[in-house]
Amino acid sequence: MNRISPSPRSPGKFAFMESIPQYQRRSRLDVLDYVLCLTIFSYIAWPYYIKLRLGIDFTPTKLLLLLWFGLAFVVYMLTPGRFAFAHHVIRRNGAPYRLLLVFVIWRGVGCIFSSDPALSLAEFVRSDLTFSFPLLVMTMYTIRSSAAVEACFRTIFFAAIVVALIGIVEWRAESNPFTVGLNESSEGLAQLALDKSRDGAYRAQSTFFHPLAFGQFLAMAAAMLMGLRINRFGILGRGIWLCAYAIFAIAIVATNTRSSIIGMFLVVLCFLFFSGAKFARRMATKPQRMIIYAIIIFIAIIGAALSFGFVSELVAGRSAVEKSSSSVRIDMLIAGIPVVLQNPLFGVGIQNGAKAVGFTGAGGAATLDNLPLYLAVETGFPSMIAFYGALFMVVMRVARGQRRAQIQLKFQLIGLAITLVVFILTSTVSALMQNIGVVYAVAALALITISLCESGGVPHWEGK
Repeated sequence: MNRISPSPRSPGKFAFMESIPQYQRRSRLDVLDYVLCLTIFSYIAWPYYIKLRLGIDFTPTKLLLLLWFGLAFVVYMLTPGRFAFAHHVIRRNGAPYRLLLVFVIWRGVGCIFSSDPALSLAEFVRSDLTFSFPLLVMTMYTIRSSAAVEACFRTIFFAAIVVALIGIVEWRAESNPFTVGLNESSEGLAQLALDKSRDGAYRAQSTFFHPLAFGQFLAMAAAMLMGLRINRFGILGRGIWLCAYAIFAIAIVATNTRSSIIGMFLVVLCFLFFSGAKFARRMATKPQRMIIYAIIIFIAIIGAALSFGFVSELVAGRSAVEKSSSSVRIDMLIAGIPVVLQNPLFGVGIQNGAKAVGFTGAGGAATLDNLPLYLAVETGFPSMIAFYGALFMVVMRVARGQRRAQIQLKFQLIGLAITLVVFILTSTVSALMQNIGVVYAVAALALITISLCESGGVPHWEGK
């Protein structure tokens, strides 16, 4: 296998040209890149409840996962150097990746100590090993150029537009085509039927398990839109940006989820702030830049002051139903902490957390609407620390790495970091793990992009 060795021309750097095979020194995508993009699109857009109509839990996503691993094995046997850049990323920026591996392994080991080992192991295999976790490995070992990073951004963008438009149509029709006619006693449908309206307003879910998961993804996609490379299209590109944000905003309103509205609000503020900073950097003299920065800070302070009441009202609840929802989540936290202390290492097992805490929703189903608490209860405190520690570590590495990035990679890194921040914030009011696969892919993309920045922005083995 080829090794990456220090370059005599630039001490401390890596001589990619000498170590990466010739076919890798170009920006064209290969079959693994395309299969990864199709997998990500399928993961996002494939309707969750279709499996109840088909009667089998086998989605196109899982088929594409099998295809990728088969192709990756063949490629590795023929040209192992294809994965040299992945090894470099893991050596240089792999600590968060290793923490996520620890998280998944810990969840698997926790199944042994579960109160119902068979149930926990079956769910672990179904939702972790064969669905969400492979996206972390696939992304880490597939992406090796800025062109491939851009392809992933576009894939998530197009998938977000598709599910957002489906959600808007569903909202207007007040009917989800993927759940119509299904028996409400089926998996999750009894509780979903009660959660489909709030204060008389219909809540769209699009292709997702629940409106909360749909809204969470839309807020994350809005953050990633910051890094989408469409500014080169001039006015047309800016028009695409504005239309996309408008579509995402309408779809989030259709979900009627407060956490997603707050997440979208944060994304818009960050977009305006960093766009202003980008404009300031174009100023010819330092005094001009300082004036622009001062205006940005002043507007940010005024905006924060004016929006404080709005955000506070959303958090506390605007109606009796929303206020009750907020207070119940606090009660869940209070009730869940003793359960964590009773089983601090491996928890009570996957799929047993809500029952152990003892909270039930309006339909009588056990529920636990706080992902950090949910992970700690089900698979132990170490698993929760590993998962959120990895995400925080990625965000911190992005904060350092974006300083030396080219402007486009800088915005990609910022978009990826804000995506993770939005997920972290919204996960405190939702324990749904449907978007975990997207989080894995985003974390891997961030680590890869940081490594691309360390090689000077766009790696010089790519085609010019």
